[in-house]
Amino acid sequence: MMSFNIFYEKILQFINTGIEDDFTYNETRYLQFTNLAAIATAFAAANGIFIYLYERIFLPPQEHSLFQFLISCTLVLSSLTVIALNRYHHYDKAKDLLLLAPLLVVTTLAFTSQKETGDHLYFFLAPVGIFFFLGLNKKSYMWVAATFVLFLAILYYQANYPPLSPLNETSVQFNYITTLITIFIVLTTLTAFLINTNINMEKKLTELFETDHLTGLYNRHKYSLYSKQLYDEAREKQHHFSVLIFDIDHFKAYNDSYGHLAGDNALRQIADILQKHIQKENDYMFRFGGEEFVAILTDTPLENAKALAQRIHEDILSAKIEHKSSPTHEYITCSAGVSSAVPNRTTPYLSLFEQADNNLYRAKREGRNRVVA
Repeated sequence: MMSFNIFYEKILQFINTGIEDDFTYNETRYLQFTNLAAIATAFAAANGIFIYLYERIFLPPQEHSLFQFLISCTLVLSSLTVIALNRYHHYDKAKDLLLLAPLLVVTTLAFTSQKETGDHLYFFLAPVGIFFFLGLNKKSYMWVAATFVLFLAILYYQANYPPLSPLNETSVQFNYITTLITIFIVLTTLTAFLINTNINMEKKLTELFETDHLTGLYNRHKYSLYSKQLYDEAREKQHHFSVLIFDIDHFKAYNDSYGHLAGDNALRQIADILQKHIQKENDYMFRFGGEEFVAILTDTPLENAKALAQRIHEDILSAKIEHKSSPTHEYITCSAGVSSAVPNRTTPYLSLFEQADNNLYRAKREGRNRVVA
């Protein structure tokens, strides 16, 4: 198990070669796929090396396919060169080499030594790789056209002329079987990677859609999706359900005095304080809008919800974020309204939210910098 983990870590290091800190998610996954394709190509090219070793052991010397061995070694080296180019950030050259090397090798083998060995499958897969790595542009169309012309030339040559250096029948059969097995393994690996990439991409998009980009908390959209759902679940289980609404006191004045960049930084600090108090499963904190935040606590009675709101209130004050323009305090403070109930079928969620909202406005009327439940 230990040796497998070490091997797996080494593969991951190869796959992550060339990734920079400022890469976007798409750029990272794209480069990982390029490196993985290079590793897969090297693995496929090793097929020729294994065939040569098989022939050295089991066949007479005159039937050894030394040419295939040498060209397979060349393809392995070119695949490793792709990874090296990515490591030194020559990404375009790496993509070109990744496409060009297999094309030249398969074409050369088709003309010189192989016939009906499964390598024709490469030409059916080549356009997929070309469009994936180069995109839909003039260069990629020229690549595909050149590949198609080469394929037609190979078919014509093999239909009318014998290979220049033919393989023996045993090697042809062995080559055919191992090539198909290799292609199956490579396609399975690359397909699994692409599926995993799509899953991760969907997850990222969902996070971006449901997360406030400034604070990292769930946003208003996520709140709209979850609030009623959680309320209905609490009603079915007959659990207490609490709503806490926090509003940063005199935050407009803070922005006017310190600037919006400072305001953004203050919101991030406050969001961190809010989030660290959300520790139970199915409890959530949302940025409701502007300087207003909403917490939903499941299976939490009023006294516990109020105590949590009070701790958050105290932590925000203890952060000592200077606010000289506030008539309430020299540091940023918050006002909070809390409501709680065991949901029933006659009382909608909105009424519980409105109760918390009314308590928030009551806290503001009473001088702010307080929690009202």
